[in-house]
Amino acid sequence: MKLDVEEKNQKLEATILQFQKKPTESSNTASQMEMMKMVENQYKDKITSMQESHQALIQELQEKNTTLHNNYNKLFEKHQLLSKEQEKGFSSSLRKINELTNAEKKLMDQIVTLKGERDRKMIEHQEQLEADRENYKKKLHDVETKARESD
Repeated sequence: MKLDVEEKNQKLEATILQFQKKPTESSNTASQMEMMKMVENQYKDKITSMQESHQALIQELQEKNTTLHNNYNKLFEKHQLLSKEQEKGFSSSLRKINELTNAEKKLMDQIVTLKGERDRKMIEHQEQLEADRENYKKKLHDVETKARESD
């Protein structure tokens, strides 16, 4: 866009120089000069308007760029925070998993210990029952023997 403006400026200046170099009649010279001034003013107005619109576009693009940059920074910070939270959550989850695994191992050990104690007590009680049964059988036998002897 800037190149177009410069190119048109150069063409305008070349045209003006050509008009100034040609010898013409004095009556035509005044009207040509007037027409040349009018064309020159039109081009200057167009150039000014183009520069203003160009400047407005530049300003708009700079504002958009600033807005996008700010949005990018906010999103980047948000992403960083989320990443840190996920890492904390992950390490926290790993820690909880380790704690639960250790607790499970302890409970399993307790279960094995309790089962062993239960089995041992069952055997003890079974042995005690066997011993009591034998004692009662002996006593019954003794009582029956005494009863027969007394008859």
